[in-house]
Amino acid sequence: MLMKVKLNSTEEQLTFLFNISVSTVSKIFSTWITFLSHELSQFIKWPTLEEIKVHYPACFTKWDKIVAIIDCFEIKTERPSHIEANSLVFSTYKNSPTVKFLIACTPGGLVSFISQPAGGNMSDKQIVIESRLPEKFLPGEQCMADKGFTIQGELLEKGVELIILPFARKGQGFSDENSKLNRDAAHTRIHIERVINRVRDYRILSSGPVPISTFDLIGPIVNVCCALTNLKPSIIPYS
Repeated sequence: MLMKVKLNSTEEQLTFLFNISVSTVSKIFSTWITFLSHELSQFIKWPTLEEIKVHYPACFTKWDKIVAIIDCFEIKTERPSHIEANSLVFSTYKNSPTVKFLIACTPGGLVSFISQPAGGNMSDKQIVIESRLPEKFLPGEQCMADKGFTIQGELLEKGVELIILPFARKGQGFSDENSKLNRDAAHTRIHIERVINRVRDYRILSSGPVPISTFDLIGPIVNVCCALTNLKPSIIPYS
């Protein structure tokens, strides 16, 4: 199962290596990926601000109440034959059918939340709302996101501040203050992209479209990849 996750070995390769049948390979993988998704879920934990403060990276000191940096990532899939199903998973951003996930990480670089899989056509805002992520925050906390996450209202209802890169007005550049703020925010928000790249190091998510036959397992697969990522050393230096 771990060889399939890490290397995306084919069923035929695993059949040869372990001298078992293709059907046995399929049964072992589907059974163990589901089991480990449940057992390793304890390693994907939403921490309190107090827990985060124990090891707060120096690059985040400008914003001292950030609990999560959020983003979405997409995994390419095979094209469904059903027209309606294809429209649900087709991503205009990737120009391909995809499965989409909302992911959050702590300032220290640990995956703290991963959503259920969604169709590639779902907007960032919609997936945030449907995943009920805003309910995890406490009043006074901060969330950092990209400009595409127009969720200020949803977070404001919870008393949470959304930290996003400042917008430049049409025909105008950034002021010196906004330019510096833009650089500082970009240098911190990039860590969620580094975390996503770590999750994608598991080649089952990056070496080709996910077969339709494993659509029902894509959620557990991503959960396991995120949990295993959290067992690696931190990618962000602490203060």
